[in-house]
Amino acid sequence: MSRPTKILVAVSVLAIGAFLASKVMFTTPPNTDEEAMSRPIPPEVHGKGDYSPVSIARDQCRKLTNAIRTFHAKRGMRPLPEGTPADEKRVFVVDAAMLEALNGSQKSLNEAGVNYLSGAGLTQALSPGKFYVAFDFDGDGSISDPSAPDKSVSQDILVWNSGEDGKPETWADNAYAWQKQ
Repeated sequence: MSRPTKILVAVSVLAIGAFLASKVMFTTPPNTDEEAMSRPIPPEVHGKGDYSPVSIARDQCRKLTNAIRTFHAKRGMRPLPEGTPADEKRVFVVDAAMLEALNGSQKSLNEAGVNYLSGAGLTQALSPGKFYVAFDFDGDGSISDPSAPDKSVSQDILVWNSGEDGKPETWADNAYAWQKQ
């Protein structure tokens, strides 16, 4: 075999080898987990593939925070009854009245009937009494951290879920959407 022919054969073998290696390396094996394939994908978006109760609650906290923030920006007030004291240490339960103000069905706080919950991506009904909120009433950009009152969080709204035990004061199982400092 001549030298140019040997080079051509070597290059061809390398090319075929590279092609076969790429097929092996970059081909995804078929998903054989029939249970995973038949399971519906929940509409709420959270950690990729993580549909644990804590992950779902954390995602709902983020979306609820956005809904409340947008309500406040557009309406010029918080979804609280008139005359509510502006106390930053006070924690508010996200009750049925607050959810109705946010979804537009309570006309006294939301005359236009705008659904701020769906606008924030909340497509599932939230359970009243499972979520809690604290506000930055004085506008300094921080709120006392409800899980560690001697610390503060640099946000205007804090929302958290009371977790599996239903107690907002036991933080081991609570879900929240802010960064700890």
